[in-house]
Amino acid sequence: MTLLNPPLGQVVAYFSLLFLASSPSSFVDADPSPNLPCKSMQEYLPPIIQETYDINKHNGTWFEVAFRDLYPWGPLCDCQQSIKYVAPDHSYIDDYFVFTCGLLSYISPQRENRTNASSGLEHPNGIMDMYVLDSDFNAITNYEWNTEFIGFKDDGQEQYKWVIEYQCGTRPDLPTAECRGDLDSEGKCVFTGVQMFVRDLEDLEEGKQEMIAYLRSLGPDFSDSAEVAWVMDDFSGGTFPRFFQ
Repeated sequence: MTLLNPPLGQVVAYFSLLFLASSPSSFVDADPSPNLPCKSMQEYLPPIIQETYDINKHNGTWFEVAFRDLYPWGPLCDCQQSIKYVAPDHSYIDDYFVFTCGLLSYISPQRENRTNASSGLEHPNGIMDMYVLDSDFNAITNYEWNTEFIGFKDDGQEQYKWVIEYQCGTRPDLPTAECRGDLDSEGKCVFTGVQMFVRDLEDLEEGKQEMIAYLRSLGPDFSDSAEVAWVMDDFSGGTFPRFFQ
């Protein structure tokens, strides 16, 4: 695989193609999402996951099998990889995210930080600040968001078998234009994201189905946490982006 950082003009062209690749439902008038505004990230995180998540088992190379993500050319991409390096003191994870989008491959260096930038306090286990360190798509470096490791499968190896990352909201808010006029009940356009990763290539389909089923199981009765399955299929007003694949 040839890795490169494409010129900004190519990235903008891919951004334009996003709208051509999206489904027609992305462009019709949509009522405000019943799942927005975002709850606190703590409410979405199952207590058992917060208690048992081991950051050391997040270290390694991951293959993304399904996603709803902030990068604008998402519908054109497949076979993403996330190469994570856990800091020795466990204070952050450096994430070198490798996109494969059509003929282009692209590396985006990101960081997941245990410290909450808005308060200076440490996040609960399993929740982190996330931001992009450098990108030719410069606008994305102006935002940070909370990400949480909402689920994982531990098969006893040094690295989890699969892991799910979930997001709701950014700091600052996204421009309302990104939602093309269909906003939430507070008049906002909100990043609603999820990424599903497997450790082993041979587990792509099995892992994907297990993670989808896991997300659909979450809720007050089963996991003592808020429901999140909507992130896979709620494309109504205020949600961004409007695809899951």
